[in-house]
Amino acid sequence: MDKYKFGEYLYNQRKKIGLTQEELGRRLKVTNKAVSKWETGETFPDVLLLKPLANELQITVDELLTQQKPEPEKVIIKPKKLPYFIMGGIIAVLLIISTVLSINLFSNSGVIVTLENVNEYYQVNLYEKAVLEDKALTIKGSINEIGEITDAKLSIDVSIQYFYLNNDDELCEILYLNRNVTYDETTNDFEITVSPKNTIDDFKSFYGFNVSYKIIDVEGVVSNEK
Repeated sequence: MDKYKFGEYLYNQRKKIGLTQEELGRRLKVTNKAVSKWETGETFPDVLLLKPLANELQITVDELLTQQKPEPEKVIIKPKKLPYFIMGGIIAVLLIISTVLSINLFSNSGVIVTLENVNEYYQVNLYEKAVLEDKALTIKGSINEIGEITDAKLSIDVSIQYFYLNNDDELCEILYLNRNVTYDETTNDFEITVSPKNTIDDFKSFYGFNVSYKIIDVEGVVSNEK
């Protein structure tokens, strides 16, 4: 188990439910320094503390150890049988739609890019370079087409978490930034800067960052599909 991922997950879950390190330590009968060491990955909590720790964080022990939420149970609902005349009408409509779509596909050799096939035609390089200057973190990335795409357009939501250590070696999250990045055929590079709004008096050193993205909209037609 990665002690740094464990510590980061512990930190995020504690912040999510609004507990301070001191409050969590008091409930578990340990010092806030011990909680800080868990969150920075310096040490792991004693195995006897895992269940009480998970209870205080409002998660299961399995979720605490794997840093993943359990899969929800699947509920299977059996559909009611439709009358034969309604079923026949639905089948007729589906046949008509299928015929129209087949005609359109054969008459147009281009492939429409959708959220389902977007990864085949667009490549997102989330961060090709990260620069830290005077506590401001700049992420530089790019979006590129794979093949020839007409009317290409891609919109993504980029999320950045910035972490630092304070003078007490406590892991702190300074900023969680969501930024929309839109790509079109005029430019493929993007740059995002995470800059603290206020002066950080207890800043000791930069700890790290997390970057993730989600595709929210896509357009384009592949003109040279083989």
